[in-house]
Amino acid sequence: MVERGHLDLSICQPCALLQVPRSSFHYMPQGETHHMPSPPSVLKTARDPGVTNVRNLASPHWRRWLEQGHRCLVPVASFSEPRGNGKGVQWFAPTDRDATMFFAGIETRGWTSLRKVKDGETTDDLYAFLTCPPSAEVASIHPKAMPVILTRPEEWTAWLGGICAEEL
Repeated sequence: MVERGHLDLSICQPCALLQVPRSSFHYMPQGETHHMPSPPSVLKTARDPGVTNVRNLASPHWRRWLEQGHRCLVPVASFSEPRGNGKGVQWFAPTDRDATMFFAGIETRGWTSLRKVKDGETTDDLYAFLTCPPSAEVASIHPKAMPVILTRPEEWTAWLGGICAEEL
């Protein structure tokens, strides 16, 4: 098991993404985001808007992408959680502005699906990030879950190296 560092979070305004050299870490490129395929059981039509957060790691749908070759690091400087219907979102960021953080992510490349009806079927590189029980700071806003945040090089290496997802 990797001993994850405690990251002090504070409520904040949205921030810019960190710039990490592509050669140093494996992560999804910036630009239009395409999220992982939805479990077929939740789709009502052929259109698949995708899934951003992966919560149920025991699901056969997600297990195939938890292997080492489908893991990625998603660089972030802040993130938000919904405050409730019509209340907008609450932003969170590290109290240490120099902190480097990533979400533990999964990806698949070259996935063909119908994302937008007007575009028809497209082939895209997709990603999502894992979630875990929320910290005290996040739980007051979103008690269900928060992203798995990795802040130390040994955490990044362990995730990309194949550590069991439940051990993060």
